[in-house]
Amino acid sequence: MTAKVKTNNQEFPIPDEWVALANDSQEAKNQRDTRLRRALAGYIPAITNAQLSYSTEGDETIVRVTPQLGTKGVEEPEAGQSLPSFFFLSGLRCDLAPVHEALRKAPPYLPPALGLAWQLKWEMLNGRLTFQRLLDVQPRIQQVLEESAGEGRVEHIHERLKGLPPLKCPAVPIGC
Repeated sequence: MTAKVKTNNQEFPIPDEWVALANDSQEAKNQRDTRLRRALAGYIPAITNAQLSYSTEGDETIVRVTPQLGTKGVEEPEAGQSLPSFFFLSGLRCDLAPVHEALRKAPPYLPPALGLAWQLKWEMLNGRLTFQRLLDVQPRIQQVLEESAGEGRVEHIHERLKGLPPLKCPAVPIGC
């Protein structure tokens, strides 16, 4: 027996074990569908929300993938939930209130390099940036560059992220 996937504009064979069932239970069928969706997500992007139907034609098992249109709006929160709309759009279910509160309480910070760049851009837009002005501000530019180069924030953040323990993702990443 062979297996084949058919979509609106594609038809290709797949391994028989991708559609094989251990038993006729609903759990086994759900596992088969999940396995098939993950295996074909790179080839058929719409399969994540598609309807899968199975039929037999001769000695072939045919899997028909019918894309389903979904809403582009944001899901309404369930009763008693007060999560921001981002979580319903992304499917992420966690509370970031402590993070938001910490960010609100954090002191404002403008990196010196960014402040100097904005100052020079403003002078340029107002027609006050001259070659002499650039020569005059050159020592400050050099100082800011040396200060920011020593911080290595990106490298520091990268090292800290690499050191964190792995966590289970609350949702299946797109394309897996």
